[in-house]
Amino acid sequence: MTHYGALTHKPSTFGAGQPLTGIRPYRRQIGNPVVMPPAEWLEIIDEACVRHRLHRKDILAGWKSVEAVACRNEIWAELRRRFGTSLTKIGMMTGGFHHTTVLHGIRCALRNVHSHKSESVQ
Repeated sequence: MTHYGALTHKPSTFGAGQPLTGIRPYRRQIGNPVVMPPAEWLEIIDEACVRHRLHRKDILAGWKSVEAVACRNEIWAELRRRFGTSLTKIGMMTGGFHHTTVLHGIRCALRNVHSHKSESVQ
């Protein structure tokens, strides 16, 4: 068996015979349009950033730190609750995220809100 770096199996190939290395781009595809969110959204984003002590650019740039992800999830949940915007549009306007990523983030944010409420009752 041939050793391919960290891979223990032979990588599959695409099209021109280029082997897959097991490293994939995070989530963005080349050519996604950069769209600035509306002013009402920026207020929500800024409020969440102040609560989490982050900058707006960190959230919109797609940082993957625990703090940035938690803040982004709260933003997505609030945008969905307040404006009823589609998941695709929320993802596009907040950094080019896929709609399923936005859905997962909203669910995580709601789960965290419910768990904090149940802890405070006890």
